[in-house]
Amino acid sequence: MPPGWYLLLFVVSLCGVGAWYVRHFTQNVELLRLIAGVGIVSMISLVIWTWQVG
Repeated sequence: MPPGWYLLLFVVSLCGVGAWYVRHFTQNVELLRLIAGVGIVSMISLVIWTWQVG
């Protein structure tokens, strides 16, 4: 896989940890939605990229 693929995977993992942290330790719903949205878009991009390479 190209290096950009691994970067996108890293973004997905950071968004997962960030969403968990924001949900459990803050009351900032807007930030949670932003982080979750970025994670969802990143994961969809990762899946599409993976299917195109294979």
